[in-house]
Amino acid sequence: MVSLVRKFLRRKYFEADIGMSGANAFAADEGCGFIIENESNVRLSISLPRKHIMLVGMEKVLPTMLDAWRAVEVITRYNGYKVSSYVNIVRGPQKDGFGPRELHVIFLDNGRVESSRDPVLKEALLCLRCGACQYLCPVFWIVGGYWGGLKSVYSGGIGVIWEYITGSKEEATKHSFACLLCGRCKEACPMRIDQQKILREIRRRGYSVKAP
Repeated sequence: MVSLVRKFLRRKYFEADIGMSGANAFAADEGCGFIIENESNVRLSISLPRKHIMLVGMEKVLPTMLDAWRAVEVITRYNGYKVSSYVNIVRGPQKDGFGPRELHVIFLDNGRVESSRDPVLKEALLCLRCGACQYLCPVFWIVGGYWGGLKSVYSGGIGVIWEYITGSKEEATKHSFACLLCGRCKEACPMRIDQQKILREIRRRGYSVKAP
């Protein structure tokens, strides 16, 4: 079955006109996107199609290549790996040889700039999406990805915060009350983001939540 799926997907990669990806970090000085993966599926989707579109959250932009590489190292280590299988560094379209002929980079705001001006929420923009906080969160271990918002891309306590920034504030406020405020997430976080402080503030600002 795995072999059949592999053959099916590989054909789709070769037939695709456009490949899309995100980026774990982006170096402003060289215009390079860093993409971490373990299965090589991202490498296929960004190199086989003629056009590559990279969607980058504005908080992922770092000043230099060295800063971006350090972020990649931290993400990998705190995600539980000594080293990731693949780190793709995308600098631009390929004029000859292997790779896309066009590269388009889209920087996504979606509430990030507004949050950067907020004295409490701006701390969440330091999140590297390594997932270390979820490994120690007692609530996440019980409910998993269901905690964070019904339509949220992110999960866990940090997912609730990102739902508040980029999605529904009302939905995030409801989910914020599931947090035990134990502080384990801050201990695990490489950036020492104080999630319980932010979640308390979300509760304080929040909409009224009716009991079922």
